[in-house]
Amino acid sequence: MRSLLFELLKAIFTSKAFLRTVAAVLSLLTLFLLSFVTYAFYIEAEYKDLILNLKNHNPTTTSLIEERKSNSGLNKNEKLEWLAFSEIPPLMISAVITGEDPNFFSHKGFNFKAIRNALMDNINDGSFSKGGSTISQQLAKNLFLSTEKTLERKAVETFITISLEKNLSKERILELYLNVVEFGPSTFGVKKASKTFFNKAVSDLNTEEIIRLITVLPKPSSVHPTQDDEWLLTRATFILERLNRQGVITKQDYCRTYRSLHNIDL
Repeated sequence: MRSLLFELLKAIFTSKAFLRTVAAVLSLLTLFLLSFVTYAFYIEAEYKDLILNLKNHNPTTTSLIEERKSNSGLNKNEKLEWLAFSEIPPLMISAVITGEDPNFFSHKGFNFKAIRNALMDNINDGSFSKGGSTISQQLAKNLFLSTEKTLERKAVETFITISLEKNLSKERILELYLNVVEFGPSTFGVKKASKTFFNKAVSDLNTEEIIRLITVLPKPSSVHPTQDDEWLLTRATFILERLNRQGVITKQDYCRTYRSLHNIDL
């Protein structure tokens, strides 16, 4: 019986039809791999000079800003206001990493666990609304791409992210991100956001104000930093508690900020 089964399998695996099928599959896989590599080189070549220029030059606009100018009446003369990395409060750096990308300094541009979770959520929801994006991926999209949610745009974003991580330091990526990211309607970059929402320089923001600004980053069009929206308070409290556990803020600052955030009077 065993011998008969062996002969049957041998006949199947050595048949011309089976070998032709294997050859066809291998050819398709090779073609796909070559196409993928070619596309990756094409994208890298297209954006290489733009990304290298970011090492020493600050952008004056982004694809997202230009899209907002076309679609939402943003001032046509809108320009970014810049802060050097050394001018950004360390607490803001810690807060944005805690809120947006906890593994920022250890990954190479992608958080595969977050991507997997987002993919499962998209499958369950039947949508393409969640991306599990890191700070580097968000920067790639904001600088160079549209907000259109397509697989092609996501693929291009992936290649740009790889190039950003390869050519720029983590500190420079953070500096770029905080200076170009959207904090609200017609409000791009933390310098303008600080003036717009709190009428302060970034260096004068207190703990609650910093956390409120960082909290709105996932929903800049629908959540206002100064309003006591339930979603904002929940997320702001989460970030505040994480910063406290990490030892970034003192217990006294934590308690004071928590009470202020939730309007608790002693």
